[in-house]
Amino acid sequence: NRPFSQTIYRRGSFTAGSEEITWGSKKRSYKMDAIEKQLAPLRLAVKEQGDIVRQLKQDKAPDVDIKCAVAELKKRKKTMEDKELALSPKDDFDRAKLEDMLKQRFVLHQSYQIYGGVNGLYDFGPVGCMMK
Repeated sequence: NRPFSQTIYRRGSFTAGSEEITWGSKKRSYKMDAIEKQLAPLRLAVKEQGDIVRQLKQDKAPDVDIKCAVAELKKRKKTMEDKELALSPKDDFDRAKLEDMLKQRFVLHQSYQIYGGVNGLYDFGPVGCMMK
């Protein structure tokens, strides 16, 4: 068995400046790279349109032109967000199952169910005290 702290930080990635630091599963980093390649043109389009809107505002262009450019920017952002949602990994985490397991193994339990009284307080069981 591994200590608790080692199991938490087993897999993942983060970006430090322009360098992506990855550990754990290689499949995950390749998948993230493929997603980034698909999103890059959309992000570039949003950035370009944002620059156009800023330039129009700086040049004090007519309101009609600014509103048209802002509407196009919103449309591009919406397209990018929809694509991100479609490509993002599905979250299959079930909080109810986790809470049931914690109660069954008495890691923690709601105080009002044990003693009655105020809702929202928790008691740690023996395993919960060791983890704390």
